[in-house]
Amino acid sequence: MIVVTAFENEVEQVLFGTDGIAEARKQGVIVAVAATISPTGMRNIAQRLERAGMIPLDIPLCRGEPAAEAGKLLIVGGGDLATFERCRPVFVAFADSIHHLGETGAGQVGKMVNNLILWACISANYEGLKIGEMLGVAREPMREMLLESSAQNWPLQTGAGERPMPWAEKDMMIVLNEADAARVALPLCGVSKEVIKGIKVERGEA
Repeated sequence: MIVVTAFENEVEQVLFGTDGIAEARKQGVIVAVAATISPTGMRNIAQRLERAGMIPLDIPLCRGEPAAEAGKLLIVGGGDLATFERCRPVFVAFADSIHHLGETGAGQVGKMVNNLILWACISANYEGLKIGEMLGVAREPMREMLLESSAQNWPLQTGAGERPMPWAEKDMMIVLNEADAARVALPLCGVSKEVIKGIKVERGEA
């Protein structure tokens, strides 16, 4: 069974709340968490599922809504490799890129790193196009040039930064909290969070 929710507390509710999946204690049932949550939270959830006799996987999804509609998502996987491979025929129904990175929680680590780089690119695109406009160069010809330059990147190509970004700050708080726990400094993540927050305020999204 695949669990997709917006937030970590919602995953907890679906799995361990009243009438939650774990209450059934069905031995050997595979529970794949496709939501984007913290690696620490995923490992905790995995331990609790295992105590209930279930097999956990984490399979957070990348590429956003257009890819979901086209059945071309990217899966970043973690958990028992044999179990993951058993599930591959199901995964190919909605994903055309499937990666297994390691033990349970590794999928969430991979998604976290993806998100950090994604939001950093969106922040750089925003500031670069903004200063270009202020200095008299229109956005579209600038964008077309950048797509053939050393600055080209996925959000610039797909227009991801132009779409609503409801999960951006949540994604970066996951990175910042994990980095704090690991005592790793990631100043670019903090700056990107503030840039994205400013974009959302400017657009009236927050």
